[in-house]
Amino acid sequence: MIRKYFDVVLAMVLFIYCSSCSGSNTINHVEKVQEKAGTSIHSPEERTKVAIAKIVKFVKSNKGKKVGDGECWALAHEAFRAAGIKQRDRPGVRVWGRLVDWKKESVQPGDILELRSAVFPYFRTGEYHTSVIVSEGNGGKFKTLEQNIYGKKYVVRNKYDLKTLSKGSVFVYRFEYK
Repeated sequence: MIRKYFDVVLAMVLFIYCSSCSGSNTINHVEKVQEKAGTSIHSPEERTKVAIAKIVKFVKSNKGKKVGDGECWALAHEAFRAAGIKQRDRPGVRVWGRLVDWKKESVQPGDILELRSAVFPYFRTGEYHTSVIVSEGNGGKFKTLEQNIYGKKYVVRNKYDLKTLSKGSVFVYRFEYK
């Protein structure tokens, strides 16, 4: 009961403080204060936008570098960790959020592409392959950053046209706070 009251009072103080300030430094300061307090006044939608921005920033800042053990999934996994997202580990299953129907809705930067034994005209993946989408795209066309592809265990840029998939499966996931 006291903890709930404290959280409400802290949120009100932060709101009043934010209202009296301006600029992006205020947002960073408020996030730091909230992080220390273990509370947040952001809506799930705002928290999702912040997390997605951190995912994209992480993968872009690691272009040309080996992330984790260099396996494809390690890039997305470490990007989620950098964004403060806790994954539920389920051996053998790579689910990164809500399944996106890429044929009906556009993919967004920060979405995760999972391919299963995929064959495209210009390359093929192994049994499982994970990429992080870094450009918006409609109709299955977009750019990614990924690793452990083309024999490279470091982050490289790639582009996809999912309509050219001749064999295998495609899944696009979008992380969202609820």
